[in-house]
Amino acid sequence: MSETETTQTTSPQSQKKSGGIITKVLILLLLVGLTGSLAWGYQSNKKYEEAKEQINLLSSIEGQQEVAKQEIRATVKKIGKLMTLPQGEEPVMATVINAKSLATQQDFYKDATDGDKVIVYQKANKAILYNPTKNIVVNVDAFLINEAATPSGSIDETSEVTPNETPLEGETMEKEEIDPSKDPIQE
Repeated sequence: MSETETTQTTSPQSQKKSGGIITKVLILLLLVGLTGSLAWGYQSNKKYEEAKEQINLLSSIEGQQEVAKQEIRATVKKIGKLMTLPQGEEPVMATVINAKSLATQQDFYKDATDGDKVIVYQKANKAILYNPTKNIVVNVDAFLINEAATPSGSIDETSEVTPNETPLEGETMEKEEIDPSKDPIQE
């Protein structure tokens, strides 16, 4: 045999070595894939459990109230980075739904957009209009409560909160007393 022929032929030992390396690489790739699959499954299960907890939380009135409180705290924290806020009271928050209509009724809402938040500090008589998308305070003004608020600190249906101390268009600040003994249809 010539030298060229001996270099081209492989010995059984070198075939075993190359076969062993390929097997080890395949096993390593299999382990990496298995580990990745387990990690992905764990994360998916964790997200599922978190979603399940959120659904259970929102299923109860107490849970809904807690979520609302968390949203108020988060919004107040963001506004607190932009301006000094009243201390010692929990604010009430509402979301602007129809900004165009509100803007025609009160100047306080003239620069409002749908989705803006109105934060009301009743004791401090302060209303704040905040745009969470732009992270800006749109307007701040005093407000008037015509009648006492409920003991819980929320505004009930008999109270009027009016920024700029102006009533809504076509609305007066006086309440009409209704006599339940009289039938309004027969009058």
